[in-house]
Amino acid sequence: MRLPRGRLGGTLRVPGSKSFTNRALLAAALAPGPSEIVAPLDADDTRVLAGVLGRLGATVVPGNRSWEVTGPLSGAAGGETVIDVGPAGTPARFLLALLPALPGRFVLDGSPRMRERPMGPLVEALRSRGARIEALGAEGFLPLRIEGGTLTGGDVAIRADVSSQFVSALLLVSPLVPGGLCVRTEGRTVSGAYVDLTRLVLEAFAPGGAYRPARFVVPGDDSAACFPIAGAAFSGGRVRLEGLDPDSAQPDAAFRSWAREAGGRVEWEGEGEGAVLGVEGGPVRPVEADVDAAPDAALPLAALLAFAGGTSRLGGVSRLGA
Repeated sequence: MRLPRGRLGGTLRVPGSKSFTNRALLAAALAPGPSEIVAPLDADDTRVLAGVLGRLGATVVPGNRSWEVTGPLSGAAGGETVIDVGPAGTPARFLLALLPALPGRFVLDGSPRMRERPMGPLVEALRSRGARIEALGAEGFLPLRIEGGTLTGGDVAIRADVSSQFVSALLLVSPLVPGGLCVRTEGRTVSGAYVDLTRLVLEAFAPGGAYRPARFVVPGDDSAACFPIAGAAFSGGRVRLEGLDPDSAQPDAAFRSWAREAGGRVEWEGEGEGAVLGVEGGPVRPVEADVDAAPDAALPLAALLAFAGGTSRLGGVSRLGA
């Protein structure tokens, strides 16, 4: 297969952030009334979550540029409802925290690979607040039988050194529980910046501690943006990227600064939702960077720095194989 050669150039609209889309979908489904999610990511994970939320009482209407989501969720009446998330990790964690707060009886399951992913810290945290959760296989893993309406408010401790999604799941369900949840983390929080994304979604949909409808614009995915930025930087080309947030809280937004340190010209054109990121390449310089907070950006950074005229050093790489 002959690969194309030359300088990378053109204009690209970066797809929406999966992290923001999943969080906004859940928050909108919990709000009583119609919400609009602008520029969401239409992907396997987000479709899975939207489908489950529909089964639990929300209405999700995909549009060309935005989705309309009408809540609130009503849970599931009658017998036991089986929810299979397939390989979708983020929906699995969020639903594990959500289902004990909704009316109904549920079995939460997933693909064989999903059954291998740890759920124990979140299960134990939920059980400490009264949630009735039964392991149908190995303890701390899917499948799990969940009795709805059993989660109570109050203080809850959660190990945060396995997944920041556990913390985010508790924060998202907190407005549903009388008195809320006061979440205390134990251990060093893995990918703590993603908890900040959860807080931003809650500021939009639950500013006073209760969910309400909102219009939420999903920013472009900074993980996806790393690749065209790197391509322009090492090929000496020029790209214009639409849809990114100049003040992005996504951890992989750090790649913009790393590309600039590596010799790329990285500048914003315009302001607000219409801002465009322009990237122009040149001779690549070596960089020293700690990638621990942005592991998804580490590999495109390594590819970029392979073209540098010198030795680069990347620290914080222990989670790259996780």
